[in-house]
Amino acid sequence: MRIGRGRRGHLEITAVAKLTGLALSSAFLTSTLMVGQAKPAAKPKPALKPTFEREGQAFVKKYCARCHGADPVAGFDMTKAKTVAMVQAAGDGWDKVHKNVASKHMPPQGTPQPTKAERDLFLKVLNEALSVNCDLADPGRVTLRRLNRHEYDNTIRDLLGIDSKFAEDFPSDDVGYGFDNIGDVLSLSPLLMEKYLDAAEKISTLAIRSMARPNGFIVAGYDVKGGGASAEGAGVNFFSQGTAVAEPQIPRQGLYTLRITTSADQAGDELPKLAVKIGGETQTVEVKATRKEPQVFEIPFKSSGGKVPISFAFLNDFYDEKLPEGKTDRNVAVVEARILGPKMGAVSEKSPEGRLGLGAYPEDGKERDTAKAVLARFASRAFRRPSTADEVERLVRVYDLGHKAEGTYEAGLRLGLQAVLTSPSFLFRVETDPKVKAGNGLLNPYEMASRLSYFLWSSTPDDRLLELARSGAILKPDVLATETKRMLADPKAQALADNFAEQWLTLRKLRNFQPNPGQFPQFNEKLRESMLQETKQFFMAVVRENKPSTDFLDGKYTFINGPLAKLYGIPGVTGDEFKRVELKGNERGGVLSQAAVLSVTSNPTRTSPVKRGKWVLENILGTPPPPPPPGVGDLGDDNAILSTKDLRKRMEAHRSKPECKGCHARMDPIGFGMENYDAIGRWRTADDGIKIDSTGILPDGEKFAGPSQLKAILMKNQGQFIRTLSDRLLTYGIGRGLDRSDDCHLDAIAQKAKANDYRFQSLIVAVVQSDPFRKRSPEKKP
Repeated sequence: MRIGRGRRGHLEITAVAKLTGLALSSAFLTSTLMVGQAKPAAKPKPALKPTFEREGQAFVKKYCARCHGADPVAGFDMTKAKTVAMVQAAGDGWDKVHKNVASKHMPPQGTPQPTKAERDLFLKVLNEALSVNCDLADPGRVTLRRLNRHEYDNTIRDLLGIDSKFAEDFPSDDVGYGFDNIGDVLSLSPLLMEKYLDAAEKISTLAIRSMARPNGFIVAGYDVKGGGASAEGAGVNFFSQGTAVAEPQIPRQGLYTLRITTSADQAGDELPKLAVKIGGETQTVEVKATRKEPQVFEIPFKSSGGKVPISFAFLNDFYDEKLPEGKTDRNVAVVEARILGPKMGAVSEKSPEGRLGLGAYPEDGKERDTAKAVLARFASRAFRRPSTADEVERLVRVYDLGHKAEGTYEAGLRLGLQAVLTSPSFLFRVETDPKVKAGNGLLNPYEMASRLSYFLWSSTPDDRLLELARSGAILKPDVLATETKRMLADPKAQALADNFAEQWLTLRKLRNFQPNPGQFPQFNEKLRESMLQETKQFFMAVVRENKPSTDFLDGKYTFINGPLAKLYGIPGVTGDEFKRVELKGNERGGVLSQAAVLSVTSNPTRTSPVKRGKWVLENILGTPPPPPPPGVGDLGDDNAILSTKDLRKRMEAHRSKPECKGCHARMDPIGFGMENYDAIGRWRTADDGIKIDSTGILPDGEKFAGPSQLKAILMKNQGQFIRTLSDRLLTYGIGRGLDRSDDCHLDAIAQKAKANDYRFQSLIVAVVQSDPFRKRSPEKKP
């Protein structure tokens, strides 16, 4: 319960004071009337309840003020907070104080240490000062969230079946709280808007190709050569030998049919012969037609699209005036040439046309109505909610503009599609305030479907989620649990590894890691990719097999291929294909012993105990150290080649500085516990003939030797790791940073997961069923 001092409290104190005053007056009167009688023994004063103002500040003065005083060398003045209100005003800093004192990282070793009773009392009063009423805990509000680059590409893939990396041309997304899907940092620059417009044009062209008209289109615009023919409207009349050429525009690749309607004047012993050339292929037809009875020929041809030359040539002109009237002159005519196609089979539901609902070309006069239905359906999918009548009418007006500009149904549809793909309702995930006068309301069903799909798939909701949103069933916690498990079994859940795991474990840094080629000649692009895939496949095994989340600390299995097996010294695995292997011994187990993590926490020429220790504090224990004080400097050249013995000496000298001691006392022992792994993750017992010293002493005095004992300590404190993982998942899932008001929710998530042995799917379900994921607090008016 958060302790406050309101008007009611002052009234109660005043009332007690008045009552006490009356009691004293009565006692005084009685004593004057009973002169000579013995005074009753005084009652002992009740013990005062410990408070932060008294016991807390006494602890700060005794143990903390040296580094955290008025001129704090460690960056946070703890002596300023004289009251509970002042502690709450600087809550984030005091949260870190609580974590560091509880973990015995503070006060640092080498400085006066509190007794267990002193430490426990300080933590108690500080916890009371920071605590909130969990019954009134605020679920928070998420800033309007733009789709990041990964979400944009995945959404286009699932909307239209076009799996291209359009977003690679977009500016990089900013990162906040460790992730690139945080609403507060996903801005929209003019350059990005220009990229959205370009991408929408490309996507619309790929999605909506020219459609087959029921009656095709007529070939026209003939160029007559040889003087033996004349072009008349859409036809050509050959009165002597000659050639007529046209170059119609074929809309798209496909199989077409050239339908030729001919007529002729028959004369002589032969039928009129007409050579038809399409592209590079020629076919000669004999025309039996007369002027009154035309004859139709159909010639199939393939085209890759674009302009295709089509020519007609009359080959056997004939004239003999001696013959009877009507039999003297042989002529031929192309009354009409019409191109039909492209020939289309059944439209696949997975194709862009199928996803848009495009079938046969609309009947004459029905184009606008059909376009309206297509755009309304697509807008509802793209906006992740039912499109409104007003939105659809605006899209139809855009269709009209495209149709008028280019004269085709397809051009209008393409422009309408571009309007949808550049709409704020598509580019942003909009969440409206709940319609409640007080308290915290649930998201609406469509907003819930979007939160769930972008959390687990980094993409738009599928048909099942949208149907559950339409019925409202998705708001039920048990339905959320069922859908979560279904979605985690779907191949699209790979997005959790690609986007959550890569950022939580800082794996994206691996792409820029360049170890010294002289020291590590075996490192190449194939090994880099293998390192990344090992950790991602391990992560997805924990997800899909519903393993305990503690497997991330010491799971005795992994996924390796030939290059990794050689790096790790594991026999029996060759080639590029990854295989699951069970790990034996104490050298490997969990992400801390995987080459990807060990590499991103190293320097190009050597390991970095500081980086590795800091990585564990941030990503495993959730107790990140503060930034180093200004002007402190570092160990020197990160590229310097140092033996582990020299490195320890340098770090010990660095740690002797008072302003560095506190944080390095936490980081360095953890990092040195991982020194058996070199800068690219190989196991070693010696460096340049000197035995590796992987011993360490934690701030609480606990000693360990090597990574296996370090992991045993982490497993012993697995509750802290689970809370950290819960924090990371909730931050990623809702797209905002967490604060003290979320502590109650994190505790509840961790407790639910604990009841199921911390299995990963149980942890995900607990996140999805939590209030911050399902609810949104209304806007607080000033």
